[in-house]
Amino acid sequence: MSARAHQIPMSFPHSASMAREDFLVSECNRDALAWIDRWPYWNAPALYIYGPEGSGKSHLANIWAATVGAKGQVVDGLDTILGNRPEEEALFHLYNRVRQTPGSLLITGTKPLALCRFEIPDLASRLKSCPQVALGLPDEDLLRMLLVKLFSDRQMRIDAGVIEYCVARMERSFAAARDVVDSLDKMSMVEKRPVTTGMARAVLNPAQTAFGF
Repeated sequence: MSARAHQIPMSFPHSASMAREDFLVSECNRDALAWIDRWPYWNAPALYIYGPEGSGKSHLANIWAATVGAKGQVVDGLDTILGNRPEEEALFHLYNRVRQTPGSLLITGTKPLALCRFEIPDLASRLKSCPQVALGLPDEDLLRMLLVKLFSDRQMRIDAGVIEYCVARMERSFAAARDVVDSLDKMSMVEKRPVTTGMARAVLNPAQTAFGF
C-alpha cells in the first residue's frame, strides 16, 4: 500500500495593509486611535501606546507617521530597549531633542510604563509624564473583522461559516487570529482546495480531529 506523499507548503510573500482605512476599529482600540487623531495636541513630547502582540501598535504607528511626516519619530518596541543602557541613553537624547525641536515621539510597547524596568531613571520619569493608552484584546466583532482582513491580505476568500466557526472557538487574541489564518492557508495549499469548516476544526481541535470526534 502506497503512502500518501507529504507535501510541504510553500510560503508566498504577503503583506498586511497599514493604511488608515484598513485599521479595524472597536472598543479595544478606539481610545488609542483617538489619541493618534488628537496630534499635535498631545500636550507632551511623546505618546506611549501599549498592548499585546499583534494588537495594532505598528499599524497605528504607520498611520501616525504618514500624518506627521518629518515632524514626528516612531520607536516601535520599547521592550527591546529596556535594560540596555546605551539604547536607553539614545532614546533619552531623542526624547530631549524632540522636545526642543519641537516635535513629537510615538513609542510602542507591550506593557504599561509602571511595569517597565528602566536602567536610566531620568528616562523613566520623562516617559511616565507623557500620556499612555492601552490596546485591549479583541471582542467578537473585531475578531471577525480581523480574520476577514487577514485572509484578504493573503488574497483568500473565505465562507462566512468558517469565520463564525473560528470566532466561536478560538482564543480571543490578535496573535491567535494570525496563527489560525497562517495554519489554514498552509492547509489549503497542501490539500489544494478552499478553506472549509472541517479544516478549521482540524486546526482548532487537532486532538479531537485525530480521533474522529
